[in-house]
Amino acid sequence: MSETPLTGERERRWSLLSHSVPRVSHPAAGRVYGHVQVSPRLLPLPPTIRLGWFLTLAGADMVGPRFAEGRIQLISTDAPDRFAFTADAAAIADAHGAPLATLWIDLVQEGEFWFCDLDWNALRIDLAMARPLLGSPLGAGLLQRALSTSGDLELLGTIQAAEQRHHIGESLRRGLLASEGLLPASAPRRRTAAPAEAVTAGLRQQAAGMPGSFGAGTVAGAQPRQLLAALLAQEPWPAFELADADYFQRSRVEHNHLRLPLTSAMLDALATQSGAAMARAFSSPDALRHWWLFDIVLPHPLPAEALPHDHRRYWQRLVVADAIAPANRYVAEAWEQHQARHPGQGGSLHDAADRLAFQLSLVLESWTDHRRLSLLGDDAISFWAQRVAFGGRFMSLFTLLAAMAAEVEDAADAVAAEQTLLSQVEKVEALVAEQCPALMPLLDQGSARRAQQRRQPVYLIGQRHALGMGQALRLSAEALGRLGVATRIFDADEAQPLIVTPSGRLLPWQPGHQREAQAPAEGFDKPISLFFCGADAMRDLLRSQTFSGVTARNRVGAFPWAFADVPPTQAAGLKEVDALWAPTDFVRQAFARTSNRPLATLGVPLSLPENLPDPYPELLPDRASTFVFFSAFNPAAGLRRKNPSAAISGFIQAFPNGTEPVALVLRMPDGGVDELSDPYGEWSLIQQAAARDPRIILLEERGSDERALSFVRHADAIVSAHRSEAFGLLCAQAHYYARPLIATGYSGNMDFCNPDNSWLLDFKLRDVQPGELPFDIRTQWADVKIDHVAVQMLAVLHQRDRAAERAQRGQALVREIYAPAHFDQKLREQLGAL
Repeated sequence: MSETPLTGERERRWSLLSHSVPRVSHPAAGRVYGHVQVSPRLLPLPPTIRLGWFLTLAGADMVGPRFAEGRIQLISTDAPDRFAFTADAAAIADAHGAPLATLWIDLVQEGEFWFCDLDWNALRIDLAMARPLLGSPLGAGLLQRALSTSGDLELLGTIQAAEQRHHIGESLRRGLLASEGLLPASAPRRRTAAPAEAVTAGLRQQAAGMPGSFGAGTVAGAQPRQLLAALLAQEPWPAFELADADYFQRSRVEHNHLRLPLTSAMLDALATQSGAAMARAFSSPDALRHWWLFDIVLPHPLPAEALPHDHRRYWQRLVVADAIAPANRYVAEAWEQHQARHPGQGGSLHDAADRLAFQLSLVLESWTDHRRLSLLGDDAISFWAQRVAFGGRFMSLFTLLAAMAAEVEDAADAVAAEQTLLSQVEKVEALVAEQCPALMPLLDQGSARRAQQRRQPVYLIGQRHALGMGQALRLSAEALGRLGVATRIFDADEAQPLIVTPSGRLLPWQPGHQREAQAPAEGFDKPISLFFCGADAMRDLLRSQTFSGVTARNRVGAFPWAFADVPPTQAAGLKEVDALWAPTDFVRQAFARTSNRPLATLGVPLSLPENLPDPYPELLPDRASTFVFFSAFNPAAGLRRKNPSAAISGFIQAFPNGTEPVALVLRMPDGGVDELSDPYGEWSLIQQAAARDPRIILLEERGSDERALSFVRHADAIVSAHRSEAFGLLCAQAHYYARPLIATGYSGNMDFCNPDNSWLLDFKLRDVQPGELPFDIRTQWADVKIDHVAVQMLAVLHQRDRAAERAQRGQALVREIYAPAHFDQKLREQLGAL
């Protein structure tokens, strides 16, 4: 073994407590000689204190994953606080087969690595010579030719400077190699400091009451604060699902001093923090936003919607509005944190080369944490996605640099180099499309059509936590899963990709997990995106750089709409899709009045659980002798449209004495009613009616889908006095469980409601008045006759055998036309027709 030091000198001493991190590259075998100066507080040196080495992936931080480690003998010197050492770097490299790795040397305590000061100034040795991105004249010439075409010579100089200072080619190559599984896959996870035991105990206590084990995943019936407590307590949680994004987004209180709104999630997280942490969080508005993003959201597997929209707007404001790698507040804060961890590296965020290299590192982090890309902002994404012409085709700047980094063999001449580069471009685009579609906004828009030559998965874009739209998205994803079609799901607000397991469960999608999490699936020859969002949101989605790679496909609008006419604000969105799908003929006819796009009625797949516990005994002690009418509504859909007041008025009119053995239970999600959903102040009147009549029960709660269905399953009759519905899910559920149904004889529910299976309510069509809806629309809807509501309630109560017969007919119809197999067949036909 050669005894030549890496530096070429016989003895070069490195101080591990110096204020600069030495970086040594060795092209040949050799030894490292050095000394370590021990802090006086460690003297006399305990036997457990050693010098140690460990290996990380090439170029990774010293706190990154380690795949090998060992001990180094300390040799006493004349000074009691100084010790000498030698390390055979070549032997370590040979023993562990690391062609691309970084060797670190630092003080250790036996059994666990730890750092002797806050500067983390360990000795760093790169065990391979990084091949520069522009390492050959041909490579430099190709890049110069590509950027000269667009006249951007300043960008060329910036890239060359970034490569010289920061080895951006190595960073890109490492990311690409890691994604292909060419680097050690068995590297242990980074050691993370567990919370203090007292904090952990408190978090576990807060999460108590949750059935099942933490390792089993999201448990039905778990409350969001229980899930949050489990995550912050470092418990393993393979999936994080919430019934309602309001937990993260809706303001609950306003801090008196900061004048900033606090959400329910923030309040629950604050309850787990120490007094010192709370004091830091509340020291200023910026500190609160910093605490929530960098201490709570990003370090934990919280969903992307955990960041309130006003916080996201704050972080995306530009700090450096330069044409090259523009940086927002998120990038600036990430830079400050990086500089604090690596004080000797220098650089400036206002230097274009430093900023470009750092921003690229953040982009590559998005490969495994898809929440981070959207935090960079549209300006930064547009920079990396800018078009570059080369070799007779267009590609993005990101694609070009990644392709040059992936090229591993020097070409013989310029023609061969160009062909090699174009071949690598195809591989990079396919790699991103297959393993990380969240990064597709960084590709040229045309790349979405070139990225994969094989059959492609179906993309579903929508607000997956919204009550109606989210349910339609989830049901369609499950149907595609039953058909064996691969899917990618994107949240319309956050662009967080997920996958759907064979059981229909949603899990965060990460590179390398596709085979384990999803059954073998097929796709389609053409790219297809299904949109489950408001039609008025389409133009913003199409303009967003975050969604450019997702929307450059065959687009189908499965837009929720509950009215007979479509206003101009919604009609504009209908023009942005290639086809329209509707849940009912009522919605299809509304779209047909405005759009000339191909239209189809698909319905809704229904497969509901049968064995559900009866929830009424806990509300009604005399349940056995009480006839229960049940209705449910979400205030977010609008009290005027859902019209619970009509059900209450009809109930009071039908049973005026107050002694009849009947009850009316109205269930709604907790969270209250705001002015937008209740423009006429009906909610206070409803509360007053319930206060006067104990038989009227208002139930505000957040629970699982099974909990909601149990009220339908065990009710004696269901009431829906709606003014207009797109589908009428409550009505369909009533039929599914063979519950007598009293419903308005108008709108979407008439696809499966008729006089033979339902107790239809008479109504009068009238114009929607200004202010009844939070948007302008000229249309009509149904006002049921209160007298007839009372009549139908009495009829169902006193003609129970007849009511049961109608309910049985309703069950037969719904279970036939909305059977999952029937829906799946229609879905396959419509996808094939695109």
